Amino acid sequence: MDEDKLRQAQRRYFELAANHAELRPQSLLIDKSPLYLQRVPQILRLFPDARFILALRHPADVLLSCFMSNFRLNSSMSNFLRLDTAAEFYDLTFSMWERAGDVFAMPVQTVVYEKMIEDPEGQLRPVVESLGLDWRSNMVDHQSTAQSRGTIKTASYAQVTEPLYRSAAGRWLHYRKHLEPVLPTLRPWIEKFGYGL
Repeated sequence: MDEDKLRQAQRRYFELAANHAELRPQSLLIDKSPLYLQRVPQILRLFPDARFILALRHPADVLLSCFMSNFRLNSSMSNFLRLDTAAEFYDLTFSMWERAGDVFAMPVQTVVYEKMIEDPEGQLRPVVESLGLDWRSNMVDHQSTAQSRGTIKTASYAQVTEPLYRSAAGRWLHYRKHLEPVLPTLRPWIEKFGYGL
């Protein structure tokens, strides 16, 4: 991609983003999609100063949640129709993320779901500060923020106005016998991220 095509792609990205949010000078645009883990080279080519927030959760809980979600079907979400393809998709996605980290300098802040339940400020403050923003205590009040936004167009729309809850952590254990066939695929990530089986 030459510089002209690069500038065209950047302009087009911001045109599309403007359909979803008011873009003002000096705004910080945060574009959230877990599948962007697969797109690090493209993101860094378009936006060399991009920073990344990695949201981690026990891989078996992630897999179960995606399997049970009613996603709008597309080529990516079709991977979650079966546990085996969901596990393979998870493995491939994080393998791509790791490979990108080996090749590119990626400023990454990690938020761990299970730790955030216990200490939201402890998990979120470093992220906010790494983005060059000032920490405000109301930033942990996600319920008020979500309610003030109006329509929410994500798979978790019904959850964002609820309090953080512990029942989603370790939920996979209730379905362990169903997940047993895919645990060998997830095991390396479970261990790498410091979780247990």
